[in-house]
Amino acid sequence: MYGGKQRSMGMLSFGILLSFCLVLISFGTAAAEKITLTWYEWVSQEAKPGVMEHIIKGFEKKHPDINVKQITDPWPVTHDKIITMWQAGRLPDVLAVNRNWLWEFVSLGLIEPLDPYLNQESPEYAQELQNKFFEAARGTFRGKTYVFPLWGGVAGLVYNADIFAKKGLLPPATLEDFVEVSKKLAEPARFRYATVFCLSEKNVAGANVCTIGPLLYSMGGQYVRNKKAVFNEEPGVKTVDFMVNMEKKGYTMPGSITYTAADMRDMVAGEKAAMVLDGAWCWAVYGAKAPELNIKNAPVPMDEAIGTVYNGGNLGIPKQSKHKSEAWEFIKYMTSDDTIYYWYKSGYMPLAKKIADFPEFKSEYEGFFETFGSTNNFFQTGSIPQEIQMNRIVVSAIHKVFLGEESAKEALDAAAAKYNEVLEKAYGEE
Repeated sequence: MYGGKQRSMGMLSFGILLSFCLVLISFGTAAAEKITLTWYEWVSQEAKPGVMEHIIKGFEKKHPDINVKQITDPWPVTHDKIITMWQAGRLPDVLAVNRNWLWEFVSLGLIEPLDPYLNQESPEYAQELQNKFFEAARGTFRGKTYVFPLWGGVAGLVYNADIFAKKGLLPPATLEDFVEVSKKLAEPARFRYATVFCLSEKNVAGANVCTIGPLLYSMGGQYVRNKKAVFNEEPGVKTVDFMVNMEKKGYTMPGSITYTAADMRDMVAGEKAAMVLDGAWCWAVYGAKAPELNIKNAPVPMDEAIGTVYNGGNLGIPKQSKHKSEAWEFIKYMTSDDTIYYWYKSGYMPLAKKIADFPEFKSEYEGFFETFGSTNNFFQTGSIPQEIQMNRIVVSAIHKVFLGEESAKEALDAAAAKYNEVLEKAYGEE
């Protein structure tokens, strides 16, 4: 009798143990089936605290079988790291793609077209997504869609409204006004200056979109026309001489060729500079760095024309992605109305046409929207071959002028000749 009970207890214990093991196996299988989606980006380092975490949690709640793993680096190093990862065959599943890399990444075969994914969706959804954003923000190249925008906009004038008010000044409407206002703002003895130019070789893309490009296009110039470099024409020479003279006169922070865009924003946040040329894509940075300051935006001061630069960050799928269908679900979530509204509310200029009409955004980004809506004279990053290489060539030439080694005309002529070699090769391979 006792032996029978013992056998029964043993069988019961074995049954419980077996059930427990089956549960563990089942749990382990479910855990193993959960996908880790890798996303390489830089924007979480610029966004307000908690914003990106909130968005990622929302995606994971909607897709409980997917974990998102963010891999983040500072903006200035991301382009070169992406190229290194691509060469090693180790790109992530989703990629943040700045517009000025678009031509290069498509030419390299680094990212793939998103049209096949769109074609799998309903025609109504595909059309709605394609038409949701401003035309300048759309990630199309040679008739195919490669990326969708997450943040971006045009460059404008960013200024400390309280400093302007104390001195009884209004934002300058022209470059002539810009110089006159700078005279009244600059206080070199107190290490306070009117503005900062970011021309460091550590961040040549920032030099283009924040300083050189807006000035060049406002002076009636262009980088490329008819597949030839033209930044060495008179407007380009005027642009470089303008920057050099602003520093010589003590209006801009000395050491322009050493500053990155991040340095420039730190100086605004530290009230060392009263105004800068910067983009709507970085509006959240000012809110994060100096929420107590009254930072406003206005149109880019014009000279020969109203000119600016359009730039932005986008989401794309690398050809090396291991989880492409899940990556597409991530892009769909990130471009959904609820997500982009939350994202824009955190400090980014709306690129979705419908949301851009909301009064709360029209007032917050008034200067940027005025620039965006008043001119077609802007440089759209990603529209020329090997743009990062062009940026390096131009910034290097400008350094020679600041250092007194060459005149603006000499330096830009040599730079244009060098970039024309790049253009001839790139256009010849089309």
